[in-house]
Amino acid sequence: MIHHLAAFLDPDSATWLRLFHRYVSTRAGFAFLTALLIVGIGFPGALRVFLRLGWVNRQRSYMGDGSGKEGVPVMGGILIFAGATLSVLAWCDLTDPFVAVALAASVWFFWLGFQDDLSKIRGKDHDAGLSRATKYLGQGFFGLALGVYLCSPMSPHPELLRGTLHIPLLKQPFHIGWLQIPFIVFAVIFITNAVNFSDGMDGLATAPSFMTFLGLGIFAYIMGHKAWAQHFLFFDFGPGGHAGIACSELVVLCSALMGALLGFLWYNTYPAQVFMGDCGSMYLGGLMASIFVVLKQELLFPAFGFLFLLEVVSVIIQDWIGIQWLGRRIFFRAPFHEDLKYRGWSEPKIVVRLWILSGVAMSLGLLTIKLR
Repeated sequence: MIHHLAAFLDPDSATWLRLFHRYVSTRAGFAFLTALLIVGIGFPGALRVFLRLGWVNRQRSYMGDGSGKEGVPVMGGILIFAGATLSVLAWCDLTDPFVAVALAASVWFFWLGFQDDLSKIRGKDHDAGLSRATKYLGQGFFGLALGVYLCSPMSPHPELLRGTLHIPLLKQPFHIGWLQIPFIVFAVIFITNAVNFSDGMDGLATAPSFMTFLGLGIFAYIMGHKAWAQHFLFFDFGPGGHAGIACSELVVLCSALMGALLGFLWYNTYPAQVFMGDCGSMYLGGLMASIFVVLKQELLFPAFGFLFLLEVVSVIIQDWIGIQWLGRRIFFRAPFHEDLKYRGWSEPKIVVRLWILSGVAMSLGLLTIKLR
């Protein structure tokens, strides 16, 4: 909104208003601060509303570990969603197709997570939410729609990039044609659930999500800058030329998300005053997956989303390989953070150490900018 207003009032970029429609960096900074203030100021009132409505955590009966999390307000993801979305609407170029994809993902996955949380609250049971099949179906539907869109002539990607897979450290993408669609469906479901599984301790998913969106924002800034993209050999097709992605607006969007997450972390750090719930974790995971996909950096998820990968792989090993195939547990508990807690680690130690691992992995992911 502010971007369009500034462009209307200063079409020739002759005044200071050009800062708000020509410079992504300026709008990214304001988007960060706007989201931070909305979440930070709005949360105390929101917490009172959540308590009045009975939107509180219902601990699983078999998790009777004395953690004291029963009755803590949930659905804090509503404020993350509201803060980030309002900031995006204020500072982004809303005609940008990448922003449109991100907003569509935001609404879809927030609604899916909200329905899951609401079912748990109404059923007064943590296990009374949407079925796993229903969630996978909803996530897969969006992944399918996104895949078809990105492979179609309407795609914001240049024709050279449609149906390609980009592998970090390599200069030229691989052409996989229409196989890109099932790959995108898998990526969306996998990343969304990876983030969802990680939301199990105070602040555990919040800080790594901040780091992931920081990394994605850096990539979007470089890839959206034609000279830098060519210098760092992004999507270099050799004799066939160079294909760039005009994705700079995602820098503003990622900044808004970082501001909202930082504001939320103030209340979500140990001991948490609020949990984000599935309306937060599924929203973050689905939006994160969509940005990875539109930037064609899906295979950077193991670095930028190391914690999330660790958590979902531990669940896969425990449930599918251990219990269903071998007939026994491989970990004491899953996801991985619950196994560490069972072994006697304190919650703050688990959370901070996993934050550190996430930061190290994200730094390694950033190295791929130059190493290609």
